[in-house]
Amino acid sequence: MNQLLKQSTAATVVAGPVLDTDGAIYTGMVAADFNLTKNGTNAALSGNTITSLGNGLYTVALTTGNTDTLGRLDLSCNKSAYVMPLRSFTVLTSATFDAIVTNGANAANGLITAGTGTGQIDLETGRVKPADSSLDPATPTADFAAQFIADMTDSTKAEVRAAILNVLTYLNTSGGSGSGSVSDIN
Repeated sequence: MNQLLKQSTAATVVAGPVLDTDGAIYTGMVAADFNLTKNGTNAALSGNTITSLGNGLYTVALTTGNTDTLGRLDLSCNKSAYVMPLRSFTVLTSATFDAIVTNGANAANGLITAGTGTGQIDLETGRVKPADSSLDPATPTADFAAQFIADMTDSTKAEVRAAILNVLTYLNTSGGSGSGSVSDIN
């Protein structure tokens, strides 16, 4: 998987190892020895701080200008007779990056994960368990039903009564049991 970067945010990444054609480690890379490609288009990598870590590895300080374009960002070697593995990154919007990386799973504005805990998606039922169990429609209680009815406006209650009466009338005329009452919806 590509490393994720936040759009228009400076980041320091590791590149390398840089080797010559005989496989020997090279430790003299400078910014001009790297190529930066944004979504397939060459971009400038100038003024960036390049630091050798040893063993042919380098840190490359990407600037906000290097990470300003959403999508794929590639860092490669541009020095004749030297090679290094391609480093690929995916630049994401701030909101997407924060949801995936910064906030983490089940945090405010973070990703929702699978499971049966609060804020998780139950893969068997497809429901998300709320923090307040009295709001969980998977486990309705008399209190939940009473509060649901209490929160209805008078016009909504009248519509519910009419719908229930229509169902009861249908059941009575089509041979169903048809017993029931709407008096509990006050």
